[in-house]
Amino acid sequence: MEDNTKIKNHLGMIYDPLKGMTFEATYQGEYEMPQTGKERDILVIKRQNPFAATLKEISKAVLNKYGALVWKGVTGPEDSARYTDYWLWVEPGALEMGSTYEFNIKKCSVFECSGEFSYGISIRATASRKLSSSSSSDTD
Repeated sequence: MEDNTKIKNHLGMIYDPLKGMTFEATYQGEYEMPQTGKERDILVIKRQNPFAATLKEISKAVLNKYGALVWKGVTGPEDSARYTDYWLWVEPGALEMGSTYEFNIKKCSVFECSGEFSYGISIRATASRKLSSSSSSDTD
C-alpha cells in the first residue's frame, strides 16, 4: 500500500483540474455522508452535460486506482445502475431545492476517514447565478 502522503498527493492531482470549472447543476437537497456524519449538498449533473464527462473520468480514475478505499465526492453510473446522472457532493450552501444554478468549483481537499473509506474528497462549489427555479408549486 502506498503511504498516506503519496495517496493524498495523487488524489489531489486527480481532482485539481476541477478547481475553477464552471458547470450547470440542479440542487437535490442535503444528505449526510455516512462515513463522517457531515452534511453535503447534492448537485445533479445530467449525463448530457459536458461537465459529466469530466466527472466520469475522475470517478473512473479513482475507482481504477483505489477501488472502494476513497469516498470520491462523485456518484454516478459507474457506481450503480440506479444512477442515470452524476451527483456531486459539495460542502453545504443556501440553495433552493430543485432549482438549477451555474456553479464554480473553488476547492477540492483530501481528508482521511475511518471505517468504510480510508480517504475522502471535500469539494467546495459556489452558485454564481440561478438559472431556473424549482418546477414544484405550493398552490393547487
